[in-house]
Amino acid sequence: TPSNSSAASDVYKRQIILLLACTACDRSTRHVTENLSQAEELIWTAPDSALHILESIPTSRHLIGKEQADYVLLLSLVQYRCYIPVSSDSSMIDLAVEYYKDKNDADKKGAAFYVKGCILEEYSKDIPNALLAYKEAEKCIPSMNDKHYVARIYSSLGYINQCSFNFELAKEYYQKACLLYTSDAADELDGVD
Repeated sequence: TPSNSSAASDVYKRQIILLLACTACDRSTRHVTENLSQAEELIWTAPDSALHILESIPTSRHLIGKEQADYVLLLSLVQYRCYIPVSSDSSMIDLAVEYYKDKNDADKKGAAFYVKGCILEEYSKDIPNALLAYKEAEKCIPSMNDKHYVARIYSSLGYINQCSFNFELAKEYYQKACLLYTSDAADELDGVD
């Protein structure tokens, strides 16, 4: 009957629309993940380019879970690295800290606490809480693989201790950071022919 074929046609059209919508969502999620990955690769060498990539993510307000945590972590770090003031009282970085504090990802957890420490130290001049954030980041170091963050955590702890006239402890932290920086440079040179 004509009404049955019309109803079947409507169901078919709705299935096609639903399939297209799901495909678009999947492609959008993949695009965000790829952009976050690209920004993360550039964060230390070209932070301005990383910032451009992060700002090009059109759905950043709608991110949730890991993508949101990674986005705010990278955006907070890149703003700090590009000398763009980041408000510490309504800091986005707290979203990443909250997300990663109970996760089994030492690199991201350590990075989130490191960036929180940087923001508190630089923009709020809240040295006691910056030190607490850096110390939380330091707890992650034994399980961290990202030596960029490890060296910077040690360097930041060295700086805070130096400013507090705790020179022996500052020296220890600076030595740890230097060892990582020099071993990292040596590793890079070993790969150059």
